[in-house]
Amino acid sequence: MERYAQLPGYAPSPASLDRAPAHEAVLQEITDLLHTERLAESLIRLDAHIAQVARYIDGFFGFDQWILFDNRWAATHPELARSLLRYAAHWDPYEK
Repeated sequence: MERYAQLPGYAPSPASLDRAPAHEAVLQEITDLLHTERLAESLIRLDAHIAQVARYIDGFFGFDQWILFDNRWAATHPELARSLLRYAAHWDPYEK
């Protein structure tokens, strides 16, 4: 989560996905992309059964969010878990 929050905004070809360089070259490129510390705007929250990160992209895109939870959290919050899973799979909230 910390490394993800350190990444800069979106790039058309992050980590050179348009070519197949050696592992060491890709690792070095990703390491070069990371800021030495997390952007002040990015947020991370870790609890016992849920982890959340909101990585700040820029003023236009806002945040890119990841929400990871286990079955214990989902059992305690079934409606919210179902809603988050639907949001991840379907961007249109009015689609049936």
